[in-house]
Amino acid sequence: MKRIALTYPNRYDSVEMNEICEARIGAMADSLISRGFDVTRIPRDDLPQQLDDYDLVVAAGGDGTQLDAAIRIRRPDTWLCGVRLFPERSIGYLCRMDYGDFDRFAGYLRDDMGKLATDRVQRLACEVDGERLDVPVVNDVLVAHECPARASRYRITFAGRTQLQCSSGIWVATNSGSHAAAHAAGADALDSTDDAGCVFVVRELSQFPADEAPVRTSRFCPGMDAFCIQAVSSNLRLYIDGALAEFPIQKHQCVRFCPYPVPLLRVFC
Repeated sequence: MKRIALTYPNRYDSVEMNEICEARIGAMADSLISRGFDVTRIPRDDLPQQLDDYDLVVAAGGDGTQLDAAIRIRRPDTWLCGVRLFPERSIGYLCRMDYGDFDRFAGYLRDDMGKLATDRVQRLACEVDGERLDVPVVNDVLVAHECPARASRYRITFAGRTQLQCSSGIWVATNSGSHAAAHAAGADALDSTDDAGCVFVVRELSQFPADEAPVRTSRFCPGMDAFCIQAVSSNLRLYIDGALAEFPIQKHQCVRFCPYPVPLLRVFC
């Protein structure tokens, strides 16, 4: 690895936090540069559309910073390292390493990568009318009206059933990150060993055929199980990983899900 992008939050709420952030990011950059790596510092708000020019992306911050970097990695040999920049105050569920471990990580990165841990995250892809959106999903997808106060009308197809529904939208969550939003909306928790599994849950269902049991929630396997959301009302949108990316869904268009062809490679200490 030679080319490394170091991304981090642009600004915190207090002068003290900004000063600590700047000091820690500077120390991380110095740790890499002193070991001969070519480092580019990129504030999170200035991230390019893709990060495929780098061998490694270090996302220092919390889960949001790591997700923002992950959706921009499309190359199969670009690695991601998520670092909790403030482990004393942030859980950072998706981050696998604390700031205090970074200098040791940088040393292993240069001298002995065999001492580093790695994993592969199977990401999710969204298809609209059969055309795959080139934005990988790590955490979750929300299909809902562009105005959160408006109801969403759609046809949901799953397990051989098609049902016209009206609700506040549908969560689709992966098992590679946190699926807390879907779980809070009523979905069962996914098995932590079920890497390929996803779950959908209809949020606040208000209308469905009176003579049918509602299709509400289920685990499904992307690309294998027939699961489809067809827009009936206008102005629906598809939100990826907490609205880090969003796409309009036109009336009558169908949204389906499949595995993203390039897994996310993560490395940590």
